[in-house]
Amino acid sequence: MTVFEKSKWIWKASDAIQDEYVNFTVPVAFDGKKTVLRLCADSDFNVLVNGKLVAFGQYQNYEENAYYEEADLTPYLKMGENQVEILVWYIGAHDLLVYSVGKAGLIFELLVDGKVEKVSDETILSAYHPCYKRGYQKLITVQLGYSFYYDAQKEKEPLEYAPSVIVDKPLPRRKRPVSPLNLEAPSVGVLHENKENKKYIFDFGKEIVGFLSFRIKTAEPMLLTFTYSEYLSHGIVNRFVGKRDYSMEYYTKSGENDFYYAFRRLACRYIAVEADQPFEVEQVAILPTNYPLTEKTYLPTDPLRQRIYEICIRTLRLCMHEHYEDCPGREQALYIYDSRNQMLCGYYAFGNYEYAKQNIRLIAESREKAGLFPLTVPGEWFETIPSFALHFFTTVREYLQHTEDIGFVREVYPRLLRVFKTFRAQMDENGLLKDFEVGECWNFYDWQNGIKLIQESTPNLLLNLLYVRALQEMSVISRAIGREDVYYDEAENFKERIRRCFYDETLGLYVLKSEAPLITEYGNYLSILTETCPPEDAEGLITRLLAQKDRVPLTLSMRCFQYDAMLKVDREKYKPVVLADIDARWKQMLDAGSTTCWETEERVIHDLHCLPHECSGYSRCHGWSAIPVYYYHTLLEENEII
Repeated sequence: MTVFEKSKWIWKASDAIQDEYVNFTVPVAFDGKKTVLRLCADSDFNVLVNGKLVAFGQYQNYEENAYYEEADLTPYLKMGENQVEILVWYIGAHDLLVYSVGKAGLIFELLVDGKVEKVSDETILSAYHPCYKRGYQKLITVQLGYSFYYDAQKEKEPLEYAPSVIVDKPLPRRKRPVSPLNLEAPSVGVLHENKENKKYIFDFGKEIVGFLSFRIKTAEPMLLTFTYSEYLSHGIVNRFVGKRDYSMEYYTKSGENDFYYAFRRLACRYIAVEADQPFEVEQVAILPTNYPLTEKTYLPTDPLRQRIYEICIRTLRLCMHEHYEDCPGREQALYIYDSRNQMLCGYYAFGNYEYAKQNIRLIAESREKAGLFPLTVPGEWFETIPSFALHFFTTVREYLQHTEDIGFVREVYPRLLRVFKTFRAQMDENGLLKDFEVGECWNFYDWQNGIKLIQESTPNLLLNLLYVRALQEMSVISRAIGREDVYYDEAENFKERIRRCFYDETLGLYVLKSEAPLITEYGNYLSILTETCPPEDAEGLITRLLAQKDRVPLTLSMRCFQYDAMLKVDREKYKPVVLADIDARWKQMLDAGSTTCWETEERVIHDLHCLPHECSGYSRCHGWSAIPVYYYHTLLEENEII
């Protein structure tokens, strides 16, 4: 019997709206036999047995390619009658980075000793949850999605159950491919400030990711606003950062309010709770939601490097849930370039090859955007980053290098071929790649002026060098899986065209565009890595680049291209240079009291001291900046490791 053979997708009504919560009730008679609930929901679910949360978290993908979850209910059931409730949150929003829109729905089957005993159909009773404000649609960030409004006074109202309606949706056929998250014991905030019992600020002592939980007493009903942030600015927990609104609202009932919210993960160090009237806080906590990992025993002996390694590992872990995330605070999204850095570090820190494989599969199976990949997976954002698609070839080659999983690489190979087809259509009359038309495409390369947005559809050095690098990676991949290698020769021919167009004889450096002599570290270090700069000239290029005052530097995430280029030229000479540069750049995060790695250097330093309305909202916990993990593992001597 195939999964969900007798089950049907169901919902409360045929006219679902964005941001609504529906509760499904399923009575279960238990006689001691193993009882498993298999389910899939659009968009997310909580499973409760007799009021206790026992499972949560839908593995997100596209509607036509959905995964199902399995929850063993046996340990939570009592002998006799039990009430199983499935609370489903339907997001339904377009243009989010963490969610692909589908029809609202729930499908399930209940298995007892491996046999299907109950299925989702029109007999299952459902009701709108009265406490969650239906259709509220208050955005935290445009990337992340909705916050919530909960009215505890309505907990006394009985749910208005009625038979569900059938929904036409494709059946999920694949089981969640990675482990479910662990819901850990509460991390309780320490009171940082109390203003007349009307505004409390709690400090968790470190960056933390998980579900909001609290116990609060109020003499009478009142509106509480919870605001969370990764840092304090002039003693303030920033609610508004530009158009972002890092808050949620809870309308209390008189007396004890004991609440948790197990849908939206918060990433923060501080939480502020405020109201117009005095109230009493017993506890504000985060229930950490961590992916189960075994950390390799490793630590540099140098105290500074120990601390850097620790914040990098913490960053990697906080940016891992259903898939890798660029940052848990602003987006919680799987980006192609960000995840490349995270996977590479993860191989050394955790050996989590299967987790990396499923991230690669999510990307390879994603819907096409402008002939490439979507900006994030799964997601429905209106644009993509073409340069990130080229980094995916490095991701696949590195996975192959670390696992020798030829069979899986053969699976994703057709998607790589389609990406090359799109880029080849971008060639100009001189055989160079032009930047893509702005609209569906964001011609982004790094967070630096001049290369974070290129609007002219003309050839530039970075895109063409990244294309050469992708050709070189594809050459290695093709030979490894027994496919014809037509990519090596194409890369060699491309390198010659790049030299003719972008090399400035006077400066002895490569310029961003032939008509605009902008010098970028990114482009010049890439020229060394791809051997577009002849190996015998690479040492001199580094010397001239470092002496060039008017150059566009790399940001944290792209520093790997500098480090790799230097190590390629002379490993022994540049190893101490690379390690010293890591020491200096990551030390400033430690000096600022950070427990995780920042997205960028300068902007975050500015934000730590700016007024709330001046803050940029750059992430203080960003997975792509954990790259010291890789360099420590590959550069430090054995006697520096315990």
